[in-house]
Amino acid sequence: DRYGKEGVRTITLRSGDMVRVIRGSRSGHEGKISMINTKKGKISIEKALINKADNKEVAIWFDPSNLIVTKIDMSDPVRKERFRSLRDE
Repeated sequence: DRYGKEGVRTITLRSGDMVRVIRGSRSGHEGKISMINTKKGKISIEKALINKADNKEVAIWFDPSNLIVTKIDMSDPVRKERFRSLRDE
């Protein structure tokens, strides 16, 4: 299938989806989405941290265009039904 096993090219990202970074200094890093900032349009991934000068770790924010979804979180029944109906078309 051209668009993967779910049959779609783009999806709305949600916390819990697994993504892989394809561009930038952390390319190849894979992890679960921990936070989404809709105002800035950025996404934070678990264990993608940077150390500040005072040794505090802060999350790195990624642009969604630099990510590929590797696994979709299907815990929401409405989301699960949406993908099931798209796959059947």
